[in-house]
Amino acid sequence: MQPLESWGRYPKARQAAVSVHWRTDPLPRVHGTLLPFGQGRSYGDCCLNEGGTLLATSRLDRLIEFDPGRGVLRCEAGARLGDILAFITNLEHAGDIVEKGLIAAASKRLKRGLSFSVEGQAEIRTMLERLAGNVQAAAAVFMTQDARAARGLLREKEVFRDMEARATEAHFARIRAGRVESVETSALHLDVLRDMKRINAHLAAAAYPVLENLGELLPSRHRSEAAVNP
Repeated sequence: MQPLESWGRYPKARQAAVSVHWRTDPLPRVHGTLLPFGQGRSYGDCCLNEGGTLLATSRLDRLIEFDPGRGVLRCEAGARLGDILAFITNLEHAGDIVEKGLIAAASKRLKRGLSFSVEGQAEIRTMLERLAGNVQAAAAVFMTQDARAARGLLREKEVFRDMEARATEAHFARIRAGRVESVETSALHLDVLRDMKRINAHLAAAAYPVLENLGELLPSRHRSEAAVNP
């Protein structure tokens, strides 16, 4: 038996708990009554089963399908509305950066008749291609809650920090070399690099709920990062 309580923390009850990880798993055989237990967010005792067994469904947190035409998202019982809203909010923020940052920078460049250097264009193109892949990766992590994919997505934050740093250093090297196109587009170029890193950070946030549920997320960073940089 173990103590489990509702969000209201009253009343308290003692019951056994069995976790279920897949919606296709058969129900466990137990003595007495069996009651599904979600996040324990109710104020009353409807989620408690004194002397019986609770079926913990918090690991049933996968999204099954989304119907964009009707705006209906079908998910398992353990999916949390807060995680869904956080993902949507991060996508919205990323979209705002695209509209107010990247598109605005492209418009300024065209109006002024400016061109990035060949090397600068290549750096931006490489980051954009990787960013497009991370959009798909973030959606996959959100839908599947796959731990390995979430770890890979979170590592992309470090990858983008390194890419921005290298591209920025290369850009200033071209300025020191007197490259006119780099001097003329310096502010725009740096803004684009910064905005792509910001967009990627919002996409990588899709990994946080998955890793948090696994106990792999510290208050400020991933456990693997803390092990490398204690």
